[in-house]
Amino acid sequence: MSKRSKAYQQAAELVDHLGEFRWYLDAMLDLPGCGWEVCGPPQRVVAQGNWKLLTDNFAGDGYHLGTAHRAAFDQGLFSDELTDGTLGRRGSELLAANLATAGGHALRAGYVVPAGTRTLPVPDPPAYPGYPESEWARFTAAQTDEQMRFNSHCHVVHGVVFPNTAFLSVSQDPVLGREGEPVTRYTVWRTHVPLDAHRTECTYWTLVPTGLSAEWKRRSRAYQARSQSAGGLLFEVDDMANFAALDRAVGDSAAPTDLSLGLQRDRPAADFPGPGSARYGALSEHNQRAFYRRWHELVEPGR
Repeated sequence: MSKRSKAYQQAAELVDHLGEFRWYLDAMLDLPGCGWEVCGPPQRVVAQGNWKLLTDNFAGDGYHLGTAHRAAFDQGLFSDELTDGTLGRRGSELLAANLATAGGHALRAGYVVPAGTRTLPVPDPPAYPGYPESEWARFTAAQTDEQMRFNSHCHVVHGVVFPNTAFLSVSQDPVLGREGEPVTRYTVWRTHVPLDAHRTECTYWTLVPTGLSAEWKRRSRAYQARSQSAGGLLFEVDDMANFAALDRAVGDSAAPTDLSLGLQRDRPAADFPGPGSARYGALSEHNQRAFYRRWHELVEPGR
């Protein structure tokens, strides 16, 4: 029997592999109280860079927005003062919660809160940025109290199902839509498959709730295509250039990596509703440490 066959035999069942992270996937996917469908064909692109670079960016990197994507701020597409069109509040900020599990799975959630708030907002009433307000009551009815606590007022959530599946769900700025369109959420799932040490094939799927209107689905797909896709106007252009630059700088060397960001700044998120290790802090590599810790356990067991 080949080594590859033995590896397949040793692979855990999906439910065992997910472990406690399954709670978060259920909370996200149960939200609309209906099923999900793939909207449009998948998109594929080959990126320069090791697959781990692309993946750890989704694990919890919320601190690069104002630098790597600074052009969007300089051009007036984003504002340093958070404006959320769905909730209609100015002067709010995002409370960043970073969640990691022993299996290497991780997510980062950003909650719309009044400036200076240090805990999750009380979902009274619940709000779901980027989804039609007419659907909010139905969304709430489909969730448990703990799921509602996780989903309510959540502006963005992104993360990684270890090792190489990533997801992003975000209530995107209306600048990506047509004039007069409301803020619309999109959800994208991705796989990062290594072709070799320096090239990664990325495949994107846009998911939409089956129970929402065809017009909402169209907007959601359009927002994703203009933002978080192979031809996106904003994020992917910057990120892919950064990944390529990092790959050229590292080359074939075993470059040391500093993952200490946030060790003295973030704080336990004791009120986070789900399992795992959760910490508050925009400047944090809590999740990346969990991702690479698990990768190291598998690559060099016993060390």
